[in-house]
Amino acid sequence: MPKYIVVEGPEACGKDTILAKLHSYLQGYIQPMIEQYPEANISKDILLTREPGSPHTEYTQRIRELLLSNNDSDNGSNDTLSPLTEVMLLGADRLHHNINVIRPTLYADKEGGKRKFVLGNRSIHSTYAYQFFGYAARHQFALTREFKNLSSYKQDIYRYQLPYKDDIFNIMYMVTDRHLLLPHLTVYLRIDYETMVKRKGDSILDRIESKGEVYHRNVIEGYDCMFGMMSETERNSKGYPFTLDLPWIRNYIVIDAKQPIDVVFKDIITNPIFIECIDSEFGVLTNCGTGISFSGFIRNSAN
Repeated sequence: MPKYIVVEGPEACGKDTILAKLHSYLQGYIQPMIEQYPEANISKDILLTREPGSPHTEYTQRIRELLLSNNDSDNGSNDTLSPLTEVMLLGADRLHHNINVIRPTLYADKEGGKRKFVLGNRSIHSTYAYQFFGYAARHQFALTREFKNLSSYKQDIYRYQLPYKDDIFNIMYMVTDRHLLLPHLTVYLRIDYETMVKRKGDSILDRIESKGEVYHRNVIEGYDCMFGMMSETERNSKGYPFTLDLPWIRNYIVIDAKQPIDVVFKDIITNPIFIECIDSEFGVLTNCGTGISFSGFIRNSAN
């Protein structure tokens, strides 16, 4: 099937610009292959989407508004979104997005439809970076405690039925009811905190963007931890209860996004892993995994 490619990274790393460039580039890149392999039933159109708040469904846009609006402090009360609430909202967004947008696009569920490549702005990696590392790096397992304290019934679900040791992953497993389709390839646009602040300048910030320096440094560290830019010794010294042996931390490329945007884009499209992932759909190469699903994490790959 066509590939689901996600661009990830902290605030101001250039995701929107890179995705627009990739969208235009891939349309031209795959056109000759579509003509050569008509049996692949692939459309020249490429779907551009995002999480949270895909523009292709009203419900996810409402969830995005809840997550990013600055209403938390407007009413002078303690009526704020907790980290767990954020995770649950993101899980609902991801479930609806996967069922109603990503899967039908990749698999051409509509009769007579053609399958399409999907380019996504953020996926489950962002939930880890922002909701786990962003909050819990300063008070580890806060999400776990909140989750376990919901009720004794949910504690039993957590302890005995959810099969993974990882907190957010178990929550996503439950909320999405195994419907999550993970990216075939993730592009991590890496920048440091100083670059992020400089690029943001005096722009108006949403609820997440307006969180403080410690939070955003934790987010950036989280990305570096996930995508292999932090040694095991450093991870252990910081007390991160985290392992890189997770299904979606595979088939990724790390790009220095502090560079000029044209250089960043060139580094992506000339990366052998990126080229291989695109070409493998048409039988040119076969070393890119064909995707993972929550249902048993079945991965068909030559690796």
